[in-house]
Amino acid sequence: MSENNAAVKPQKKGFFASLKKVKHIEIYLAVLIGAVIFLIYFSSVGGSRAGKGDADAGELDYAAAQKAQLCSLLGKVKGAGDVEVMIRFECSPEKIIAYTTTASNTGTGTQSSSVPQIISQSGVQKPLVLKEVYPKALSVLVVASGASSARVRIEIIAAVSAHYGIDPANVIVLAGK
Repeated sequence: MSENNAAVKPQKKGFFASLKKVKHIEIYLAVLIGAVIFLIYFSSVGGSRAGKGDADAGELDYAAAQKAQLCSLLGKVKGAGDVEVMIRFECSPEKIIAYTTTASNTGTGTQSSSVPQIISQSGVQKPLVLKEVYPKALSVLVVASGASSARVRIEIIAAVSAHYGIDPANVIVLAGK
């Protein structure tokens, strides 16, 4: 066993001696440390998004439902043909949840604490949602195969601006293939 230790010591000395001979080793070390920090940061960003799956799913469900509803609506416009839409919202949907507030008297004053009110649905515990606030559409892009007709473009712009309550200038209609 002492033979193995004796063989390891010269290898360690040889390794460190070869490191000392490398020019600008501090640059290599800085790049290596930067790469490690970069990997740690992006692995934690990906991990934190995994916890937000429900919020992202709700946002995507709302956007997909709005897109499908608008495509269906605009597809019924006479002469519109095949329709694709893209909607830009100001933010994501927000859920307002109920809180239970408790107040307690202490020697120095009153302290209060709030805890989300939890309900059980089908064996799953969730916070009690009082209200869901959906975002306002900021702009809409429509590509319709029949949009080369001025009448169809005007009707699509009028339908979209009335449906979302947005300025007609924020509705862009393009002719598709």
